[in-house]
Amino acid sequence: MAGVRSQRTRNLSAATVAFGKNLSPTVMPNLAQSPVVVFVVGAYAISSVITFVAFGVDKRRAARKGRRVPERTLHLLTFAFGFPGALLGMIAFRHKTRKPAFIAVTALLVAVHVVLASLALRKASERSSKRVDPARDQRQEQVTPLLRLV
Repeated sequence: MAGVRSQRTRNLSAATVAFGKNLSPTVMPNLAQSPVVVFVVGAYAISSVITFVAFGVDKRRAARKGRRVPERTLHLLTFAFGFPGALLGMIAFRHKTRKPAFIAVTALLVAVHVVLASLALRKASERSSKRVDPARDQRQEQVTPLLRLV
């Protein structure tokens, strides 16, 4: 059983790691200054904390046989920029990890966010690379004579 749980943990963490690579400053330069990127990263951070807490509250209520947080609410929080918190909550609290339908919906929501974030960051990167960069133009001028010699 331990091997199965660690495999689940790796699978749930893979999407978060893949998403983090898309935010790498070496891959997408100049995006950290964009107010849209700052807003989106802030939205993910705040929603993730709220979603993480919701998973913890639901787990606690489940253990005490209290009134539960509806799955629909957990999915809504996951969709509303909270998927990193949902994944961390599932792992940290070992909550909802044995429900295949819940995991499938969560995985779908994560995939949607990763695809949309990748597309948005690519579009923003294309826009930022079209801006005038005198240092870049100067570097290209230095390389061009070398290419003529070859």
